[in-house]
Amino acid sequence: MKTNDTLLTPDPYQQTRTMTFDSYNIIAGITPMIAGYPYDEVIDRPLGMKGYIVHLTIQGEGLITDGHKRYICQTGDMLLYPAHVPHLYKTKS
Repeated sequence: MKTNDTLLTPDPYQQTRTMTFDSYNIIAGITPMIAGYPYDEVIDRPLGMKGYIVHLTIQGEGLITDGHKRYICQTGDMLLYPAHVPHLYKTKS
């Protein structure tokens, strides 16, 4: 089976986009986490982020913890991380 990795590989020269609406910043970006590829690392945010994060699993599985519980995300799962909530996620290998 042939896959098109260019759809999942970000351009290293592309800037993250930021938009402002009534003093709220919205940041748009993509970080593809594919086992064995660049960006295949543990993302650990013990203090969370300043804003919300939408996490979409488009292929494979990942492990997520919110500091208390551990979850497995699978293809098609979408999560919304609220601001300032600790979280850790990684690919399941």
